[in-house]
Amino acid sequence: MEQKNAVYNMGSERGTGFRPEEIFYYLFFAIMLFAKGIGLYEGMKSFRLCIIAAFFCFVVKVCLTEHTVGELVQMLVLMAFGVLAYCNSGEMAAFIYVLVVAGMKHVLVKRVFKVGAAVWTVAFFSTIVLALLKQIPDLALVHSKLGLGHIIRWSLGYPHPNVLHISYVILLAFFFYLANLNRKQLIIATALLYGGNFYIFLYSVSYTGLILTTVYLLANLYFNLRKEFTRGEKVLIQCIYPVCALLSVLGPVLIKGKLFDIFNKMMNTRWNLSRYFLTEQRISLFGTRFTDLPDKDYNIDCSYVYILMYYGIILFAIISIGYFVTIRREVKLMRRKELAIMTGFLVAGMSEPFMANLSFKNLTLIFIGECYYVILKELQEKKPDIWWNKKLCLLPWAENYVTVPLKGIGKIKDKFSGVVKKGWRLSLITGLIFGLGVGVFYYKTADVPDAIYADSGISDYWGGEKVKLDRNNLPADFQGEIIGTADGNTDLYVLKGNIIWLELIRGTVTVGIAGVIAGWCVTIILCGIYFGLMDKKRVRK
Repeated sequence: MEQKNAVYNMGSERGTGFRPEEIFYYLFFAIMLFAKGIGLYEGMKSFRLCIIAAFFCFVVKVCLTEHTVGELVQMLVLMAFGVLAYCNSGEMAAFIYVLVVAGMKHVLVKRVFKVGAAVWTVAFFSTIVLALLKQIPDLALVHSKLGLGHIIRWSLGYPHPNVLHISYVILLAFFFYLANLNRKQLIIATALLYGGNFYIFLYSVSYTGLILTTVYLLANLYFNLRKEFTRGEKVLIQCIYPVCALLSVLGPVLIKGKLFDIFNKMMNTRWNLSRYFLTEQRISLFGTRFTDLPDKDYNIDCSYVYILMYYGIILFAIISIGYFVTIRREVKLMRRKELAIMTGFLVAGMSEPFMANLSFKNLTLIFIGECYYVILKELQEKKPDIWWNKKLCLLPWAENYVTVPLKGIGKIKDKFSGVVKKGWRLSLITGLIFGLGVGVFYYKTADVPDAIYADSGISDYWGGEKVKLDRNNLPADFQGEIIGTADGNTDLYVLKGNIIWLELIRGTVTVGIAGVIAGWCVTIILCGIYFGLMDKKRVRK
């Protein structure tokens, strides 16, 4: 693929050159990613404004990029398919994801991931911290899980606990794609981040998220630790998409009896829902708007069924071809990191809709976009003179570069790395001791409610005590905690025991981790000051 990007090194001056077309694609990607990273969703005015701003950036990007007539025609056709899917089904994701793929010309995948990693890291951690501090709304569901009876599942600022856990997997994908780790570092990083998986699970209690993280991390280890793939492995890797797609779309319809029950249980009843939509709703060329649903909670949780039903048969076929061709190319080029992300996401797509809905978490589309323009360029080189391959550029200043100086950033990074290398043992020990201390202190002194009063509308059925409370007119001696609506008319389940104990454990672990991070940071800062003073003394001598 023609990548007109450059890195300049002029003496001591270092800078990275960005073409304007790149910048506008990064803005498009960053706006959409940040909007979803902080938990915005369709229907919110702020999210609509983000979509408008992102689309403007995409249009400018296309105008700045030198496209062939054929590329522009194909782009318009794909966008038209996306618009048709939106008009027929009300699902905008098809159109947005067409933009992700169509805008990838002259854009480096690694730079997209760098932008994405920066945006997602800020959005993810700021959302979680603000939710833990009770500064933003935090969806809570009360379900019977883990054999503990009724417990609270927290979303930590996201629309659903499952979304919280999937957001963590996206963070891992950004990290491992960009990190250059040797064998030992890869294993250590995997172990540490799998520990983070359990912390997120402590709040989300999402079995799907736990399994997805496990699948991705194992796939990442496998692909990066294998020196070479055998012919059999290459064939099996290329079968991942067909197997996942066919099993998801045909399995719920063709498989019956006990085998269906086994798969349905494995998928947490998702096959029942898929069977309903595949057999009771209309499958069309450009998506379907569902009518007469038996229940408002009937949703498609499988990405493949989601694409077929909401996008339609034509886009489903195009997307399937795109995945198959891209995976085949990644196998041929031995692109291990890409294959790990592909594998983890495609397997997860069997039980989660994030690859197809407007969550903007499907990073595999970036690889498809790169592959798409590589293939087009190869075809153009065979017959460069035909009108179909005539090149057009709508804005004349597309050839200019914007140079971003990196000298200062590089110095800060080098100094920080040096301090960490010298003081990592002391900072780690200090952080662990401080974290343990504040964690124990919190456990011993935290205010523990005598009961949890859970809104029946967000809870699994409870056959025990129920009450009605008004949050604005509580008894003077009230010592409980209310989850959900308490308007004096809504039934509240009175829950005690494990649900209270688990909240105490969550608070203790969170405070402990915050203590470890605070202790580590303070120690690193003090080490930096100390090493700086010592260096100055050496210079004076």
